[in-house]
Amino acid sequence: MLKPDLIAAIAASSGLSRRGAAEVLTAVTDEIVDALAMGDAVRLHGLGTFAVRISAPRNVRDPRSGSLLLRGPRRRIVFRPGASLCRAVDAGAATDQTDPGPNEA
Repeated sequence: MLKPDLIAAIAASSGLSRRGAAEVLTAVTDEIVDALAMGDAVRLHGLGTFAVRISAPRNVRDPRSGSLLLRGPRRRIVFRPGASLCRAVDAGAATDQTDPGPNEA
């Protein structure tokens, strides 16, 4: 599902116009991004948790010169799916025998 598909689904299920649904989706994603940028976790009951983890510094090799460099700590975004989401995906996988397309996986 792509963003326009999600906007259409939100509009259909909520009675909002497509423009209103797009504004809602943009507001939600902007708030998630802002919270993650500040280092906060975002917990959406039934969906899962978005969080930021800091990876340890490590040595990397410069492919051009071959020299070793120390790469500093890095902030990574992680998503941990909630139990409800896992159950829904498992139930859907049990009933759907088709191979998902590239935009559906």
